[in-house]
Amino acid sequence: MEELTGYPYAESFLEGFAPEGAVSNGLSCWKASPYYVWWMYDLKRTCLVDRLVMTSGTDSKYRYFIQVSTDRINWKCCYEKSESTLLKDEACPINDLARYIRITFTYCDRSDEVQISSVKVFGEEAKDHCPSGIFRYASQASERRLLEELQPSLDIEEGWRPAVLEARQGKASLKLSAMSFGEGCNQMRGLFGFPVNDKPFARRLIARLSIRIDSANGPVIGCMDAFRQWKQWNELACDIVPTRGLHDVYLTVESMSEGMVIDFCWLGFVKKTPLPSPRKMVDLPSNADIDELSVYIGLLHSHTGFSDGTSVPSCAYDYARNVAKLDFLAITEHSNLFDEAFDAVSSRKFKAIASCAKAKTEDGSFVALYGSETTWYNQFGHMNLYEEDFFLNTYETKYNDVSVYYQTLKQYPGSINQWNHPWSCGNRHLDLFYPYDEQLDRIMYLIEINPYENPDEGGLSYYLKALENGYHVAPCGSQDNHKADWGTQNNLRTAIAAKTLTKASLIEAIRSRRVCFTCAPELKVIFALNGHVMGATIDKSAVYEARLRISTPASGAHLSKLELLGDNGRLIRSEALEGCDIDMKITGLELQDKYCLARVTLASGEFCVTSPVWIKKEKRRTI
Repeated sequence: MEELTGYPYAESFLEGFAPEGAVSNGLSCWKASPYYVWWMYDLKRTCLVDRLVMTSGTDSKYRYFIQVSTDRINWKCCYEKSESTLLKDEACPINDLARYIRITFTYCDRSDEVQISSVKVFGEEAKDHCPSGIFRYASQASERRLLEELQPSLDIEEGWRPAVLEARQGKASLKLSAMSFGEGCNQMRGLFGFPVNDKPFARRLIARLSIRIDSANGPVIGCMDAFRQWKQWNELACDIVPTRGLHDVYLTVESMSEGMVIDFCWLGFVKKTPLPSPRKMVDLPSNADIDELSVYIGLLHSHTGFSDGTSVPSCAYDYARNVAKLDFLAITEHSNLFDEAFDAVSSRKFKAIASCAKAKTEDGSFVALYGSETTWYNQFGHMNLYEEDFFLNTYETKYNDVSVYYQTLKQYPGSINQWNHPWSCGNRHLDLFYPYDEQLDRIMYLIEINPYENPDEGGLSYYLKALENGYHVAPCGSQDNHKADWGTQNNLRTAIAAKTLTKASLIEAIRSRRVCFTCAPELKVIFALNGHVMGATIDKSAVYEARLRISTPASGAHLSKLELLGDNGRLIRSEALEGCDIDMKITGLELQDKYCLARVTLASGEFCVTSPVWIKKEKRRTI
């Protein structure tokens, strides 16, 4: 076997450490950050590859996997190192046909940087081989109508600019002959380009695609509404009627918005892994004793370099605990940016975050939580889903219909969901939480507040709107970190009143809606009405008694006032406050409101606002 030569590419690299450094015979190296970044070798022809030998040039230990492809769209994992290893002339067997060899690093024990100082590939050129794979380039279409073949003006991916087909009007179509559906496929996936660069305008432009089999007038097995997402090139998926065997496939642009352009790179059909079976909802205790609860401070919305942030989850959890001194942190990466965007069970990143959260949790000291952020590019908004073994992604285009997304979540009555930054995530602002849906209300627990970015009604406008529409949600504060400042970016925090600092106790408290927003990180508040702690629903009464436990450091900011708020933020009672540790009662309250919540303000203007205690409607007597 001879040493094979080619050209190196990489997903990214640090300045001065380009991908060529890995094949420069020790003169340099390739470096990148964070991990889950790939380095690739293009052999420029298909070869029968025997092995790859790799050296990192560091004392770090790595985990990684190696994939091969003959066409750069159908990839096969041929080697994986799931235990940390020192890369020093590490010999990795390949034994497969390949033009492209891609190494993806999944862990480094010393830092969030990865490095290769030497890569050598051994094998021989393959004289005869038949291309195969699930996915097919659109440019291989045996028939095409109203489509222009061209090369993109920019690389789709580093070093990759294949021929694509471009449509600028409706009724454009292509035929791919003898496409394989195997033993049964239920989803089409493809890579689509949207070259109109005005993103707000482009995201209003929609192309309606239909998928037919066997003839141009054959049965429709699926439809897709395609439009620009985060980037110009997007891998999108849509459900199809379960189909098996070989069929000619006809993809047609049934209609498209004026001014729209859509490019087709590749298409294929897969059997999607089904979502997991729903877990049963855990029964919660009817009430908690206010004197048994402690307030824990942390964040429920943050990102790392596993999506569009920086660094890696282990560093984020460590920073939140050791530098920011938080009690808990949730990492909630954008679901459309996971390494496997449609099947959570296949996503190494998603499983790695869950595993890291488990490892970084220490009962009584710090709780590491995880989740995913579903992001809509049709201006609906963003939402978090916590502590589930699946995620939902709007690149699976059926979820751009929010009713389908909600209906899917409602099949998981134990799931915890949050409305994220409604003031800034899109022109629709989460459709202002309308219409009310009783089933959705059972799994919606949280809504973000940010008085800095949304000062309307003291920062409470969207929170109050959700409450007025009937939703039982608690307020929370998030930094939505995209830099290495988990807990130190600003003063926004979430406070959870729980019995202990454990994951189970925090989850139980969230499900009980014992959650507060605070922009005064050391201000801790627990509110109760008629003996029932915030988050509870109580019977209507002729008179009410409120109790509050309030604490702030003696050497810190001074307490200023307490406000009890009712429907639409109506001021029920205001009390001046002094001191730093208060346990107070307010008696003789007469309320006609649907709910009552508390806001405690410091002299600095920083405040904490609690979740409500909801009050049931008085039942009418029957005669």
